[in-house]
Amino acid sequence: MIIYVDIDDTICKASPDLDYAKSTPIKERISKINALFDEGHTIIYWTARGTVSGLDWTDVTLEQFKDWGVKYHQLKMKKPAYDLFIDDKNINSERFFADDSLSFYTPKARDSENKRQVEVGLLIGNKPYEKLKLDNLLDSWKTNMRMNMGIPKKNNGTIKDQIAFCDHIWKNFVEQKKSWNEIFKIYGDEFKEEHLSYFCNNFSKDDYNNVVYAKARYAQEYNVFLEKLGCPHRFTKQPRTGVVCIMEMISANIFPVVFGFSITNEIRKTGYINDFVFKKEEEGRTCHSKEEEINVMRWLHSNFVIDATLCMLEDKEEPSIKCNGLEPSKYIENILIDIYGDVKINRSLTQK
Repeated sequence: MIIYVDIDDTICKASPDLDYAKSTPIKERISKINALFDEGHTIIYWTARGTVSGLDWTDVTLEQFKDWGVKYHQLKMKKPAYDLFIDDKNINSERFFADDSLSFYTPKARDSENKRQVEVGLLIGNKPYEKLKLDNLLDSWKTNMRMNMGIPKKNNGTIKDQIAFCDHIWKNFVEQKKSWNEIFKIYGDEFKEEHLSYFCNNFSKDDYNNVVYAKARYAQEYNVFLEKLGCPHRFTKQPRTGVVCIMEMISANIFPVVFGFSITNEIRKTGYINDFVFKKEEEGRTCHSKEEEINVMRWLHSNFVIDATLCMLEDKEEPSIKCNGLEPSKYIENILIDIYGDVKINRSLTQK
């Protein structure tokens, strides 16, 4: 989860004269937030220090965090000054630190006051991997959503939970249930025959808890939502199924963990579409824009709206992450270490 935490009178006692250099740590509270950090949650400290006075307390705060042993991912200054904050996702600090249980701050656990599910969803894209063994990793999430023809087959997890279809796959396989001859006539040129046959013979909507028609909204509707998030990027073309699922999930307050999506300018590949199809994409001859989708996903990851760390996995026998200018999450790093024993991080500064 992404958790914002105040500083003064939350993890430390502020001086009455608002000289924040005199603030004293509340060690047991810091330890409790550190425990959330260690569990893999994203911890962002947000403070109003200097908002009214105009003084810059950044260096003082960073030095205090170092001295106090504060674990965190980001420090944000310029929190607005207010008297009362009314919100559907907040919790009073006194109440939080008085509760010995952290359970309602873990994925899929209940908020004890609002009785609302806090969900983390795994989206499984169709980028093929041959060397890195993925079944145990992907199956560590018991709920997932697969994309289009990406049913369990080879090294893409075994759990069947949800699957999302684009318009033509929904109509041809779910609504109209066309015959093999009809399917091959439609898809035989662009789709790999072996996988197409496997999908026809092995897909059954009864195997899944939910089969979703991922009908995209108009791009402008997503752009309005992106603007509200503060994202500078926009769609001018129709987003693909996976990106539609991302947008729908975050608009429903579900935090997506994303695997198998392209987040760099690599030539895309999938396990079931012939490579020449993606040459059209490189030439801009499709109704989708790879560049737009990548820009949006990278911004969403960098701003803790999605977790795309799994998209950084390289196809090597030993797990390694190639960052390409993004920062992997501790949450995913810890899962990779649990599954594989170790993970290498290559922090490249530029997108390739």
